[in-house]
Amino acid sequence: MVVVRDEIFDAHRIKRSNQARLAIEEAARQQRARRLAVFRRVDSQQPMYLSSRASHSGGGALDAWTLLLLLPLVWLTTGRRRTPAAR
Repeated sequence: MVVVRDEIFDAHRIKRSNQARLAIEEAARQQRARRLAVFRRVDSQQPMYLSSRASHSGGGALDAWTLLLLLPLVWLTTGRRRTPAAR
């Protein structure tokens, strides 16, 4: 496949000047792959929050209990709409 490309570039007199750049980029890519990830958390000595990530516990406006408390209200408002139509 590479030989065919080289023949095509030579036939059209296209210079392949980016091979050196690609070799440098590939070496840099391999070097980054070998490096460990950098830990950049600034509050590691004294964490700001108890958990290290977001969770679904607490702090929300609507939870299961709130929805259960609102269910009778929804049932009453839809029941009143049906009553005048039935008359």
